[in-house]
Amino acid sequence: MSAYVVFDAIRNGEIGLDTEIRKPKEASNLIFSGFARLPKGVGSFTVREALTGMLLQSNNILTYSLAVAVAGSEEAFVKRMNDKAQELELHHTIFLNSTGLPVMPHYPSNKDRLDSVSTVSEISQLALRLYHDFQEEEFQEIMRSKKATLDDRPLRIGLSSTTKIGLDGYVLGKSGYLGGCSNGVAMIDTDNDQKPDAVIGVICASNRGQRDKIFRRLNEKVQSEDSQQIARLKPDYQYPRQSPSLAQ
Repeated sequence: MSAYVVFDAIRNGEIGLDTEIRKPKEASNLIFSGFARLPKGVGSFTVREALTGMLLQSNNILTYSLAVAVAGSEEAFVKRMNDKAQELELHHTIFLNSTGLPVMPHYPSNKDRLDSVSTVSEISQLALRLYHDFQEEEFQEIMRSKKATLDDRPLRIGLSSTTKIGLDGYVLGKSGYLGGCSNGVAMIDTDNDQKPDAVIGVICASNRGQRDKIFRRLNEKVQSEDSQQIARLKPDYQYPRQSPSLAQ
């Protein structure tokens, strides 16, 4: 959803893809974000670089920086996210921040912890809307990117990224976490002229290898059957637990 709101702002002329933005000081204090620190000495970057890094690396610092640059504050940006969710009729989706990170007032304790929530079907709808609502070449190029750089230095794309699964014909993917699952949620929009659009989602996998194996089995189903006939596991169940990458 963060990408959707930023794309919207670019389309409306509020900010440009080549606009240079700075990393807010408080972005360095985000929890659970040590896996995707910025290269040493990098304190500013273009909106294009930040979007690509956010989508490919799940970089929370870049996500927060985009939120502040677009809306003036993260709180104002999150209001846009939730307003857009209602506009898209995602009535079971609620965002608490721009990154999808848990809100933990007593970190590292889980006491009074709050999380963004959504459902499998609504996240799938959002993935499709993001891809189809922004068909401009500049947006498609970002969504189809396989690498990301800051200050001409490559960002490391972890093995959990959906770009590492190795399935052809898929153009939009996002990995993340849900509940206690370290490989919890991923959606990929298929680019197949012969069949309707499909979103494949793995809600809980015990490890990355299992997640990728499930993806490949579901892909075989998508290619051989009407995707509407593929069984879905409680698609409208709302997941209220940890979901660090749902917002992105």
